[in-house]
Amino acid sequence: MSLQYGSSFLEMELGLPKNVVRLAPYSPEWPMLFEKEKARLSDSLRLLDHVVEHIGSTAVPGLHAKPVLDIMIGLPNLQEMEAADAELVKLGYEAKGEKGVPGRLFLTLGDPCLYHVHLTQLHSAFWYEHLLFRDSLRQQETVASNYLAIKIRLAQAYPNDRDSYTRGKADFIEHVIAEAGARYAIALF
Repeated sequence: MSLQYGSSFLEMELGLPKNVVRLAPYSPEWPMLFEKEKARLSDSLRLLDHVVEHIGSTAVPGLHAKPVLDIMIGLPNLQEMEAADAELVKLGYEAKGEKGVPGRLFLTLGDPCLYHVHLTQLHSAFWYEHLLFRDSLRQQETVASNYLAIKIRLAQAYPNDRDSYTRGKADFIEHVIAEAGARYAIALF
């Protein structure tokens, strides 16, 4: 099944090959898949103090998204982040290191990729920025609508270039985070 915007880049499957950009209509399955994977991750990390959050567009009801679930795990310090990284590799995740984002350890699961896991320090700028952006999309229909328009335009322009797609969203995301931080009087590092 696909949703047409003059192209076949919107499809209903979960999973995405490397570098491919494809948007899927929101699925009510995504929160259930998140909860299932959260339980599996939390069981593996039961000896570590951690908090698990569903982030990214799949965490926003009604929003089209790349069909890969983003999961953020907050841990107290770098040592526990590294311990968590090793535990998740045992679950079949592939460790990617920081992958260009200081203060985050990134892992993927599946080929095509089904899950992205972002390990970060609890209460870090990375932690708060991702929650502020997700919550802004959930709470402000206009922000979500504007974000979707940008995502559709970029998915059409860069169907096989995820880095360009991601860079194309950066200014909008930074603006939304800055406004949300000001609204909640949060000074981000």
